[in-house]
Amino acid sequence: MTSNERTVTLTDGHTITIGGRVTMGDFRRWAKAEQSGDLETVYQHLAKVIIRWDYPGDPKAPESYDDLTFQEYRLINEAVAAWLRDEVAAKN
Repeated sequence: MTSNERTVTLTDGHTITIGGRVTMGDFRRWAKAEQSGDLETVYQHLAKVIIRWDYPGDPKAPESYDDLTFQEYRLINEAVAAWLRDEVAAKN
């Protein structure tokens, strides 16, 4: 377990574990992909920070994100965004 690893129970009852290192370059590319709707790139970035989940598929495999419902994707994305905000706050 890394020092910034966090397990979150989502409102749908599923759990995900988030952690790892995100550089500013990673964050910039991720934000740009989110804004442009480039889900393939967003999936790649999520796969870098989601360590495990209890959804079907492997969270480290970007193609697994295509099997999520929109609601599941939204909950995961919100949890990762909260984790990133907390990571930035902890560094300041």
